[in-house]
Amino acid sequence: MSARRDALNPQLSELEPDTLADRHERQHSLLEATGQLKAPPYRVLDLGCGNGVTAVWAARRGWSVTAVDNWRETLAVFEKYLEREPGLPIEFVLDDAARCDRLPDEAYDLAYLKDLLEHVDDYRGCLANTYKKLRPGGLLYVATTNVICPIQLEYHGVGPYSWYPVWLKNRIRQYAIRRKPAIVRHSPCPALHWFSRRSLRAALNDAGFTRTWDVYDLVRRPLDLTRRTRVVYPFIRAARHVPFGRDLTDLFLVGLTMVAQK
Repeated sequence: MSARRDALNPQLSELEPDTLADRHERQHSLLEATGQLKAPPYRVLDLGCGNGVTAVWAARRGWSVTAVDNWRETLAVFEKYLEREPGLPIEFVLDDAARCDRLPDEAYDLAYLKDLLEHVDDYRGCLANTYKKLRPGGLLYVATTNVICPIQLEYHGVGPYSWYPVWLKNRIRQYAIRRKPAIVRHSPCPALHWFSRRSLRAALNDAGFTRTWDVYDLVRRPLDLTRRTRVVYPFIRAARHVPFGRDLTDLFLVGLTMVAQK
């Protein structure tokens, strides 16, 4: 679920332990697959934290977490949840997650940009600022839109939105904002950008990241994937050995996942 939509749903079921374990153990497995993680504990930066599922999961492991979002409504939901579990090492920062002006540079071992990059106007600036916040060797986990896949979770009832030309995307977005917000699940800041593995890797390199890994490099077992994408696990494993295999398999992956190292 998009972090932007999380803020509109004050339900706490997304933060239950079983949900956290399934979702975030999988994500951390991909970070471990890089072979670049140092021994824990880690100092974690969760940018666009939404209702806090990532921050809570990391804090439960004893890691120090800084959770950033600029929606007071989001943080109110987050704080309400933490009343059920006080004492977690989480610092709230009400700030623009794409800029992080109030946070120290070179201070974090891990950073998460999940369902945020596609929503900010200046995604390149967001990546550059995230790069500055990481310590040398730190890792960034990115989850965002996949322009190659015709199925998408951002605009509903409008067909293969990611494949449309820019002018048509803009018309649909403006129509959704002004007249039919149900198309974007009532989000005031619907997705602006769509990425391929190549375009996201290029943007990460431009921001200064020295190494990148995509899902084909990192997935080692079916449990590294979400339940709905495990059906394509054999194709992901085989794609690296088949000409154009990654490009073909991208057609069936709704989201794009990448890890980058400073």
